[in-house]
Amino acid sequence: MDDFSNGALHTRTREGREFIVRTVQLRTPGPEGQTSVSGVLSRLTDDDEWRPVSMRVRWRSRLALLLTTWPPEIVDSIECRDDKLVLRYRDPWVPYCKGSEYEWEATFDARAGKWTLRKLRLLNYDGADAPPSKP
Repeated sequence: MDDFSNGALHTRTREGREFIVRTVQLRTPGPEGQTSVSGVLSRLTDDDEWRPVSMRVRWRSRLALLLTTWPPEIVDSIECRDDKLVLRYRDPWVPYCKGSEYEWEATFDARAGKWTLRKLRLLNYDGADAPPSKP
């Protein structure tokens, strides 16, 4: 069994499929100034190799790409909900939305091999939400 104590986010479906989130540092900043990018890996059993999960978004979520960076720079949580993989992330470094950063939810449909993006709420860095630190 792998040791996930190094901070990688990890979840497992009822059927036993495992998912982890890995964040890597970019050598050169991305088009919006991103310094890191997160991806999801999956395997069915402990003996399987980890394989990347597609990060393509559904057609109806493409408009959300104007308001968020995808794939996310940093993922805050990962869980399996109703047999779907769900990520939650913040996108505080989008240059077009200064002062109005949001928490986002991305749901993966394994049959379609695509993600649906949904804006959840406005972040309040002067209140309950602590600004995230870059990895």
